[in-house]
Amino acid sequence: MVTHEAIARAACRYDTVMAWAFRRALGIARCAGKRKGTGAGKSVERLRYAGLEECMANRGRSPAER
Repeated sequence: MVTHEAIARAACRYDTVMAWAFRRALGIARCAGKRKGTGAGKSVERLRYAGLEECMANRGRSPAER
């Protein structure tokens, strides 16, 4: 079992959406030594899901209709 302290250390180490969620769930407002304004998590998530909206878009056409 992972302790709350270990989760908090890992969440403070990274700047990702998942780390933000862990920090919020643990009630951590700020992490010591955290870089200000990196925004790396947002850009990584944006790249990870690039093109997903186009892939899942439904423009009233079904592939079965072709």
